[in-house]
Amino acid sequence: MSETYNMEELGQPFKLELDFGVLKAGMKENGAGSNELWEPPIAKLRPVEGFNVRVKNAAYWGRVRKYADSLKKHGYLAHKPMAGYVGRDPKTGENVLFYTAGYTRMDAIALANSELPADKQITHVTMVVHSRKTTTPTQLNALLITENEAAPYNAYEASVVCKRMLDDGNSVEEIAALVNYTTVWVEALLKLAAAPIELQRMVVDDVIKPTFAIETIEAHGDQALAVLQEALARKTGGAEAVPVGGAASAEGPDNGGEEGEEAPAPRKVRLTAKDLIKPEVRKFNNAMKKEAPVMYSTLSGLAAHPAFDAFPVETREQVLALVAKLKQLEAGTEEPAVDPRQVAMFEGDTAPASTAAAAAVDPT
Repeated sequence: MSETYNMEELGQPFKLELDFGVLKAGMKENGAGSNELWEPPIAKLRPVEGFNVRVKNAAYWGRVRKYADSLKKHGYLAHKPMAGYVGRDPKTGENVLFYTAGYTRMDAIALANSELPADKQITHVTMVVHSRKTTTPTQLNALLITENEAAPYNAYEASVVCKRMLDDGNSVEEIAALVNYTTVWVEALLKLAAAPIELQRMVVDDVIKPTFAIETIEAHGDQALAVLQEALARKTGGAEAVPVGGAASAEGPDNGGEEGEEAPAPRKVRLTAKDLIKPEVRKFNNAMKKEAPVMYSTLSGLAAHPAFDAFPVETREQVLALVAKLKQLEAGTEEPAVDPRQVAMFEGDTAPASTAAAAAVDPT
C-alpha cells in the first residue's frame, strides 16, 4: 500500500462557517476589476482551509499536469470562472476573497507559472462571487459535487462531503436531493465515511472498488478492515502492494528518479469478492462441486431405502427437502415436488412402508 496523501486531514471533522464581508468594498480592496464577472488577481485569492476534499494522489496530479499544459497554451479561459465569497479574516477582520471552487485549477496555475516566463504569467482569473443573502454551508458543500461533473469526485471524496452535510443537520433524503444521488448511495457513502482510514485508502488507491468495500462493511461490520487486509496479504504473499492507480507525493507530481534510472514496474493489486474466500474454503467448495452428483445420487438412494423410516424425523425431513430441491433444479421446474412423507411428518405421523416405497424419489 502507498503512503496516502492528505486523507488524515480530510477525515477530520470540518464545519464551514461563513463570515461575510462587504462585497463591493471587499472586491475593491482586493484589486478585483469587474466586467460581467469579477476579475481578481490570483495573489489576493485565499483558500478556505479544510474545505477542498480532493485526495492529492497520482490521478489528481495527472489532472493538474493536464490543466497546466492547457493553461500554458491558451492562458486562463475567462468563460471558466472560479467561485468564492467575500469573507472576513478571523485575525484582522479585513475583507478577504475566499475561493470555494477552483482548487485544482489553482494548483495547475501554480505549476504553469513555474514553467512560464515572467511576461506570460497567469495573474488574474474570472470569478463568480456568492451572495451572503443566499449562500449557506450546505449549499457550498453540495456544489462541490454537482459542479464538478467534468472531473467527478471519487467515492471517498463524495463520502466526505455527504458526512459534512449530515453533520450540518441534513437528513439522508435532503443530502440525496441536493447532490443528485439516490438515498441508497448516500447511505452507502456514509458507511464508507465512517470506516477506518486504512480501508478508505484501499478505495482511494483502487485496491478495492467502492461498492465492494461497502458490501464488505455491511457483511463484516467492525471486522471488515481485518478481512480485507488478510485477503490482501494472501494475494500479495505478504509483500507490499502498489495500488492499481499508482502512488504520488502529496506535495506534487512525481517527476521520476535520477536521470537514466529506470523505476521498477509496480505490482498492481485489486481485491475482489473471490479473494475473501480462504484457499482451504475454496478448495472445499471446488471439491463439493465435483462430488455433488455423487452426493445427489447417494441422498436419493438413501431416501428410497426401506430403512429410511428408521431415521429421526428431523433427519428425514432435511434429506427429503434437499432431494426435492435438487430434483427441482435437475428438472428445471419452478416448484419442488413435496414428498408425501414430508406431509405425514408435519402431521406428527409416519407414512406406512408401502406409501414410502411408492413415493420414493427416483435416484436416477
